[in-house]
Amino acid sequence: MDDTPHDKQHLCRVGVSTGDKPVGSLGESSCSFGYGGTAKFSTENDFLDYGEKFGVGDTIFCAVDLESKPLASIGFSKNGKWLGVAKQFDASGMGLGVDTAASNVPWKSALFPHILLKNVEVEMHFSLEDGLVPEDGFKPWACAFEDQKAILGPAFSDISCCEIMMMVGLPASGKTTWVEKWIKEHPEKRYVLLGTNLVLDQMKVPGLRRKENYGEKFDCLMD
Repeated sequence: MDDTPHDKQHLCRVGVSTGDKPVGSLGESSCSFGYGGTAKFSTENDFLDYGEKFGVGDTIFCAVDLESKPLASIGFSKNGKWLGVAKQFDASGMGLGVDTAASNVPWKSALFPHILLKNVEVEMHFSLEDGLVPEDGFKPWACAFEDQKAILGPAFSDISCCEIMMMVGLPASGKTTWVEKWIKEHPEKRYVLLGTNLVLDQMKVPGLRRKENYGEKFDCLMD
């Protein structure tokens, strides 16, 4: 938009989230941690000064330590320069790494690499073969498979398993209320709710909505 400052027209936020967090809100909910190009670290919609600004041509490395006790941690480096621990957190208290064999959505307790982009292109490395140079004391992400500490994220083996649901009705007739309830009751589907709410939510700079008063016009579910 015309009133968007130039330094906020492009967004690159790097970090991790559990598999049940919205893909478009890295660092804006619990169990979601992100480091942005404006030198801000965020989690639970709390944006704090951290590290340095980064942009075109920079390489950002994300390091997560879930083995340290009593607190786990996440930190980042820029172009090989370690920026320090950005956040310490209670992994067990968040339900990370616990036994989830009885759950039909085990990926809710696993952290996945998460990147949030707007008007930006990036190249991602997850293994030594990709060109990843890990920080001392850390292993490449791909090693999780070798160590049998990886969980398959939310995915569908057959595209026919995906579905789209479109809501039709008058404004304020309860469409969104029904949809939000349906999403909560079917987390394994990983629905994405398409509507005015999502559009405005994606216009946050940074993490703050442009407008609070608006009318909902349509809803559409897809997974």
